[in-house]
Amino acid sequence: MKAKNPVTLLTAQWGDLPFEEVCKLASKMGYDGLEIGCGGDHMDVVRAATDLTYVEEKKALLEKYHPYRLSGALCHAPSWLPLP
Repeated sequence: MKAKNPVTLLTAQWGDLPFEEVCKLASKMGYDGLEIGCGGDHMDVVRAATDLTYVEEKKALLEKYHPYRLSGALCHAPSWLPLP
């Protein structure tokens, strides 16, 4: 029976590992999807906003290890950034 509420893994705490490795591990651990942290090589938000090929490559990695669905992307603004 498929879970009503999918269990996902936030990749940010695995930021020291390459994104593909995190996809492999999460699949082996049985997670239903990933919430991709925007850091390391997991997700470059500027590149994702300007390069469709980059986004397609990330989606292909998700599909490779599991019919993963992306549950979200996490990007915290550093507290030291000046506010406008």
